[in-house]
Amino acid sequence: MANNNTVNEVVNLAAQTINATAETAVAGAVVAVPTSYPYPTFKLRFAGTCAGGTGATLQFKLYAGAAVSGTALGSFTVTGAAVPAAGGNFSLTADLTWDAVSGKLTGTLGGQTNGTITAAAAITTASVAAQSGLVFGVSATFGAALATNQVKVAEFTVEQV
Repeated sequence: MANNNTVNEVVNLAAQTINATAETAVAGAVVAVPTSYPYPTFKLRFAGTCAGGTGATLQFKLYAGAAVSGTALGSFTVTGAAVPAAGGNFSLTADLTWDAVSGKLTGTLGGQTNGTITAAAAITTASVAAQSGLVFGVSATFGAALATNQVKVAEFTVEQV
């Protein structure tokens, strides 16, 4: 949930139905680190609800830049855990550090889906030349193409660490 450390956010996005197994950008889920943000470290928090059905595993992918066309920082999935048609929840956290001198973005990504935790793992290092390039998007990929597949973002925030 957004808190006093939040420096940018998108909240309560409309539910998005993804009746496909292709990677799909989560509509509206794009946040940027403000160019006035003075620190090299920050946290991204991405949370909401999801619905699926038989065989509907769910993978999220975090991007530096617009989702699907940016630099993939890392994938997040809960191995073997299908998202039920009745729904569930998810929350991902990325702890990131950007070095203005080298232009490198590093950090970790982890979280949970329906209470099943995936430990944080290192992201793929990305090159981001300027602070204005610290823009992030998310994509979703379901394991089965079902009319019940849905992602609803409650929050996507940038937080001061």
